[in-house]
This record gives sequence, structure tokens and C-alpha cells, in this order.
Amino acid sequence: MKAGIEGAKPENSFGVNILLPTEQVPSKVVQDDPKLITFKYFFTRKVFFVMEADAIALFPGGFGTQDEGFEVLTLLQTGKAPPMPIVLMELPGETYWKTWDKFIRQQLLGRGFIDQEDLSFYRIMHSPGEAGNWIESYYSTYHSIRQVRNRLVIRLEKELTDNHIATLNEKFYDLIKFGKIFKTPALPEENDEPELALKPRIVFNYNKKSAGRLNEMILLINQLGLTI
Repeated sequence: MKAGIEGAKPENSFGVNILLPTEQVPSKVVQDDPKLITFKYFFTRKVFFVMEADAIALFPGGFGTQDEGFEVLTLLQTGKAPPMPIVLMELPGETYWKTWDKFIRQQLLGRGFIDQEDLSFYRIMHSPGEAGNWIESYYSTYHSIRQVRNRLVIRLEKELTDNHIATLNEKFYDLIKFGKIFKTPALPEENDEPELALKPRIVFNYNKKSAGRLNEMILLINQLGLTI
């Protein structure tokens, strides 16, 4: 948390502290900041930081790290949080996340508790530069999503070609309830977000069956965007 606040600068961030009987005190960076929020319960603290996050970076830690990591993964997998990249920062010479990933693949995926596409929610990174590049690439073409009744609107940083749309329809037909993926201007229901009105969009009738597959679609959208 301290590293994130120092990187963004205190004026561009806020602290979400937890009230505990021992050991937990706010970082000195935000200790006297009026934007510091201290929560009594872990679940309300997690709701706030996930709600405001565009990416999550996890470093080796104890039960709290695992709690927050699995909470975010659960929210992404169930579609309760919008898609975002999760970065698992492996410290030099360590195998903390490599060992964790092995457990996930052997015990969760191996037993059918999660699907293969759910592994797309996170990536193990070995340097700040690598992590930063990955987060930037996640939003290189993809911008955000919005559910409008039965339709899912994916806002973009640049317009995809007709061939790109055909590729998405071919590879992600399993996410479509009926009809096809197509390009669209801003829908009337999006008038409350005028700052996004000019961004290109694609829309389709989303069956909400797999947030992991939707995340894979976003990753492909970013790959396709590299060819524009």
C-alpha cells in the first residue's frame, strides 16, 4: 500500500487502513492525510479499494495477502468486479507466486473447481517495469465495460476493423446469448458518462456464463489493437 501511494503521490491517492488491536498503523505517507479512511471490518475495506482500482498488485505476504488476493479473484470470476489486471510480484530469487500458481493449477484447476480461462485473471511479474508494461497493455485498446440491460458494451481506445469483429465473433461465440458482436456508437443509456461518449464501442448480448472467457476476449482485443 505504501509503495502504491508513494508512486501515485499522496495528492492522487487515498489510504484504506484497517483497525486492529495490534501491529497495524497507517503508512507515514498518508498518516495525517484527511483522505485516510480507517475501517473496522475487512470486507468493507476490500470493497472500497477494489471499487476504486484499475489494477491490483500483490506482493508476498501472509493470510491478509491471500485473503485480499482470493477476494479479488472471486469478484472477477463471478463478474462482481469489472475486468482488471492482477499482477503477482515475484521478488528476486523467490518462488512465492510460482509455488502458489502450482497449487492453483494442481488443486483448483486439476479438481475442476475453476476453469482454464480463470487463470487469465492474473500474471506473475518479476520487475516493476514488466508489471507496468503489462498493466498499460491491458488498457491499450480496451477501456471499460458497461452492462446495459442484456447488452454488454465494451468501450475502446481505438476502433477495431470489420475483420477484427469477425474474429471476435468466431472465437467468442460461446459468450453470445443471441445475435452477434457489432460496432456501435454510445448507447442512449450511457448519456450519464459524457466523457466517454466519443470512444468507439462494440456491443453484444452477453450470456454472463464466463467472466474468464470475457477476460480472454479483452486480452485478444488488445492484441488486435496492435495491428491498427
